[in-house]
Order: sequence, then C-alpha cells, then structure tokens
Amino acid sequence: MTCPSGTNAVAFTVQNGPRKGFLSIMVAPADAKFILQPPWADRPSGTVGAVVKAPSGKSVIVVVEPVLGSAAPPLDAGEVRRMAEALAPGF
Repeated sequence: MTCPSGTNAVAFTVQNGPRKGFLSIMVAPADAKFILQPPWADRPSGTVGAVVKAPSGKSVIVVVEPVLGSAAPPLDAGEVRRMAEALAPGF
C-alpha cells in the first residue's frame, strides 16, 4: 500500500488462533488522494479493509492481510470495519 503525503501509519503482525496476518492502521489527511481504490487493492488474496471518515474529515484505514501459510486473515471484514469505526472518533 502506498500512503499519501501526511498520512500516519502503524503496522504489526497479529494472530487469532491459527490465523496469522499483518494489520495496518492509517490516518490520512482529509484531502488525501489514494492511487488505488480500495487502498489495499494490490495486497494478497484474502486481504480485507475498511475506510471510515473521522469527524475531522480525515480517513481512518484499517487493513488486515493473511501471511504466507495462513488459511485466512486473523480478522474478518466485519471486525476490520468495527475497528475502523471505533478508532475514527479519535481523529
């Protein structure tokens, strides 16, 4: 994924039982333009993500992708959306 200028991001590995993955959380400026739509379009098969607008107009992007050898990512699309929705009010 490519982060637009001014984006803050964090990424780390996560595990939920046998499901392992890579979780990325980004907060992009309100006027940020993403090259890919959705921003995770170039990630491996099984990747899920959500984009939620924060009260400030910034975009909160949460993406989780499975790592090699994992049958699925550690979070499903609903869990990723709920995480983004829970984080958005803070921005």
